[in-house]
Amino acid sequence: MENTKLKELTERLYGEGLEKGRAEADRLVADAKAEAAKIVKEAETMIKRVQLFAERFDAVEHSFQDTLKCFDSLKILTADKGSSIITSARQIISYGVKEEKRKRSLSSVYVEEEDNSMLGSLEVK
Repeated sequence: MENTKLKELTERLYGEGLEKGRAEADRLVADAKAEAAKIVKEAETMIKRVQLFAERFDAVEHSFQDTLKCFDSLKILTADKGSSIITSARQIISYGVKEEKRKRSLSSVYVEEEDNSMLGSLEVK
């Protein structure tokens, strides 16, 4: 009888231990799955943000290139030779038309053709 009770007690303790172990394992697996789902969600959000950044970066680059084309066109119009507006304005001044004293003198406005920077040597004040 003692043997039987001891055996029953051992089996009951073993069963309870297995049950508790399975419950703990199930809880750990559920927690790990929840954490993995959070990580995947954050990764998806990060990917979306990086893709949006790349789209915006491309748009800015395109706008910047368009702006550079406009500056190149402006350089042609303000070149210090040929039929540019600077040459024409200087010729008019040579005929006696006065420059406005509060403005910058046209003699200091020029854009060098060899200069590849956006504004060349043109200083805007």
